[in-house]
Amino acid sequence: MPLLIVESPAKCKKIAEYLGAGWRVRATMGHIRALAEDLTAIGFKAGADPQIWSPTYETIKTKAAAITALRREAAGTTVYLGSDDDREGEAIAWHTCTILGLDPATTPRVIFHEITEKALKDAVAAPGRINMNKFNAQQARTMLDMLIGFTLSPCLWRGVGYKAGLSAGRCQTPALRIIYDRDQEIAGHTATTSWRIQVAAAAAAAAEIIWTATEDQPGEAAATALLTSVAPAPHTLTITDRDQRVSSSRPPAPFITSSLQQEASSRLGMAPKTTMRAAQTLYEAGHITYMRTDNAVLSVEATTAAVALVTERWGAVYVAT
Repeated sequence: MPLLIVESPAKCKKIAEYLGAGWRVRATMGHIRALAEDLTAIGFKAGADPQIWSPTYETIKTKAAAITALRREAAGTTVYLGSDDDREGEAIAWHTCTILGLDPATTPRVIFHEITEKALKDAVAAPGRINMNKFNAQQARTMLDMLIGFTLSPCLWRGVGYKAGLSAGRCQTPALRIIYDRDQEIAGHTATTSWRIQVAAAAAAAAEIIWTATEDQPGEAAATALLTSVAPAPHTLTITDRDQRVSSSRPPAPFITSSLQQEASSRLGMAPKTTMRAAQTLYEAGHITYMRTDNAVLSVEATTAAVALVTERWGAVYVAT
């Protein structure tokens, strides 16, 4: 019975249901190996060829049980690697091969971008292999993180104060610079005053306000001059031009993880954790393909199913063309 190894345990049950009784699906629970916690782990040696790096990896202690389970499940069977289709997923697939004693060049690598029966069955029917360019990119990123983090974090501790978990990295460092630059702008800001003019026009036959406009001016003199030049007396305002346009709007884009959380918070007052728990329930019931994504593009299969549902419940008039 073949074994498909994915990243998240939340995916296992649904994937196994779609693939059928002939498959087992297990999870790595995220990353299972990482660079050793030492600057020498990047594998650069003085005087050695600068093009050759030999990083030192070690298993993550909290994943010991997951690794033991994977080794037991993988014994004597064909293993398919189904981690996410990104740099981190490629690294997880490569490290999974390492701990299971598999050859990354020959172990089947399964790529799917939605958790539907067709997408999964198509993926396992035509597996590829680990993309070493993606893996190398992820490996270079972790090395860069360590080079920056281990050299700059002590400076951060001296300048800001030591705190457990406080560190500098490739993401935090430029973010800190942006915050610093913005703080400098705020500190150098000079407050000014302005006069706000608001014009309201009413329909001739009623007191209903039909048009308003707002204009900010740097001072009282400028505000007075503007009022005098535009309307010496209230009755002298005349419309000289009108621009009438027809506008159209499209339906909002499908939810991604962040927009789902934002909408649930603003409309329903739901905390992100509550939102994701509800989304997990929808996913397990087969109503959504997955709840964690930053891609709003839908497959042909998904759009076809959505059109069929809208047509059945509300009629074809509500289907966008």
